[in-house]
Amino acid sequence: RVTVRIRCDRSAPVGQDLAEAFGGGGHTYASGIKFEGAELDFDTVKNDVLRKTHELLINYL
Repeated sequence: RVTVRIRCDRSAPVGQDLAEAFGGGGHTYASGIKFEGAELDFDTVKNDVLRKTHELLINYL
């Protein structure tokens, strides 16, 4: 299992959108995601989350 905790400040409130993109949830400034599965690869999860974070921040800013 890989757990991602997301915290945002007021300058870039993309936490909820990021979490929802991966089936997670929460609030604008505090959200989370849980990835589970036998074929789970930490580096793949990390890269996917970072890629989506970058996309959301570019679109927000």
